[in-house]
Amino acid sequence: EEAAAVLKTTAGKVTMKLGRLKASDGGTGCCSAIFEIEEVPWHFVVLERGHDGLGFSIVGGYNSPHGDLPIYVKNVFKKGAAAASGQLKRGDQILAVDGMRLQGLSHQEAVAVLKKVEGTVTLTIQS
Repeated sequence: EEAAAVLKTTAGKVTMKLGRLKASDGGTGCCSAIFEIEEVPWHFVVLERGHDGLGFSIVGGYNSPHGDLPIYVKNVFKKGAAAASGQLKRGDQILAVDGMRLQGLSHQEAVAVLKKVEGTVTLTIQS
């Protein structure tokens, strides 16, 4: 239960080292395991949506043709808030938009979230 809680609340890449469990007394008693979690740092990118939009496209999503994938920045356009800020780049993973996690959303649902936001937009990004 504790391991499941840690995994559910960890944002970013998780690396686990697994091994076979052995009972300490050679019987069928309770066992223990050791695992490591490596978190990849994330940061915020704040964009001001103007008449040119946010200025980037995305790829990925739940049930995508290539499987269940995170949402990534596909392209940063020459015009738009992303190009003006210079903080967003191709391949960045978008974890959340204004605090709303994108995990488990389809591509279309993630696009809808991004189209709906107005004004100042805070993206949680993992590079």
